[in-house]
Amino acid sequence: GEFVTLTTNVLGASLYQWSGPNFNTVPTATNTLTLNSSNNNVAGNWTVRVTQFGCESEESAVTTVVVNNNPTANASVSPGAACEGSTVQFEASPNLVNGSYSWIGPNNFNSVSRTAVINHVGPNAEGTYIVTVTTAEGCSNSASVNLNVLQDVSIIAVSNNAPACLDGPVDIKLISTVFPEDDGTYEYLWTGPMGFTSTDSCAVIPNATAANNGNYQLVVTSGDGCVSEMETTVVDASNPPAT
Repeated sequence: GEFVTLTTNVLGASLYQWSGPNFNTVPTATNTLTLNSSNNNVAGNWTVRVTQFGCESEESAVTTVVVNNNPTANASVSPGAACEGSTVQFEASPNLVNGSYSWIGPNNFNSVSRTAVINHVGPNAEGTYIVTVTTAEGCSNSASVNLNVLQDVSIIAVSNNAPACLDGPVDIKLISTVFPEDDGTYEYLWTGPMGFTSTDSCAVIPNATAANNGNYQLVVTSGDGCVSEMETTVVDASNPPAT
């Protein structure tokens, strides 16, 4: 899409006849010819004949116009919707031999790699990322992609109400506090000794005895699919003394 200017050092002629590819001839009244490189008839060999004082010159030496294509730039990100703290990878295409790449984005992000990575992504990384792809010949094009950062879910605390001393089998509650507050879409998974599992936000170990002592772990998944770190509460209760 750029313009190419052909010039002859002969000045003051009355006519310049420029001959190009496909036998097309373009007359001008000056010693320059400006061509639009987006025209398919531009690339190839060009010559010029000059008419001065009614006499026409011989054809000039050949000048070759080379038109390099702009790359078709594409940009992608995986995942496109990323949970806070996760890793995202951007990729530009095509993969050019001796080409170059330049990424810019939110929070002063920049990279000159074809594949760019953000570790531990945060809310300030959300937005539009632009990559400029440049060929070895210096032709360039740009593409963009959007990154959506999903709010993570965190387990603020886990606890249990197991008494230190049991009077007999008792139901023990496993209690959690999460942030942000559960909007009704969270999924809970408790695991523990003796194959214990529960998907309740407040789980219950039914008819527990000291045999149920141990570590109880909780993982919470948000409605967007973001998974919390695992947190643990320890149940440590003693059976009543034998009588």
